Amino acid sequence: MGKGQWNKSQLKLKNPHLAIAYIYNNLVKGSDDFVGLVAYSIYKKEKIKYIQDFEDAHGHSPSTEELLDFHTQAQCRIEQYKELATLRVNNFYDDIYASSSVDLNKKILEAKLFGWGASIAQSVIGSILGAVAVGVLVIILLYSQYGLGWILQDTIKTYMSSLPKENTK
Repeated sequence: MGKGQWNKSQLKLKNPHLAIAYIYNNLVKGSDDFVGLVAYSIYKKEKIKYIQDFEDAHGHSPSTEELLDFHTQAQCRIEQYKELATLRVNNFYDDIYASSSVDLNKKILEAKLFGWGASIAQSVIGSILGAVAVGVLVIILLYSQYGLGWILQDTIKTYMSSLPKENTK
């Protein structure tokens, strides 16, 4: 019998879960082996289905002896479990990448369309507020230097001189 294989007498020995440990140890190489853990979950799903089908057919749960056929088949399918898990993990990552790149492209497009207009609006508003602030500062300085009367007189005089003069002949 080859390395890692078992027979019915081995299942009756100290550890009735020898077959499960063998499958786990051949699928999962460590706690950070994500693909191996997915492969093991595929194996467990198939085992649950096998047990449910067995119960439906025989009216009782399979004994350790009766599970030997499933475990023998599972031992032969270790590479298939790994390949299927690799495919599922790759598809999962592809789906995440595709959805995140679509979201990123959408955000970039929105930033280009709306960000450009918002930048112009911010610039215009900033310019207007800056001009108003300078005007208020000038008025405050003139008021402190010359007083309110001079400001009003000068403002009226400047306004009147800017009006078009009537042509009197």
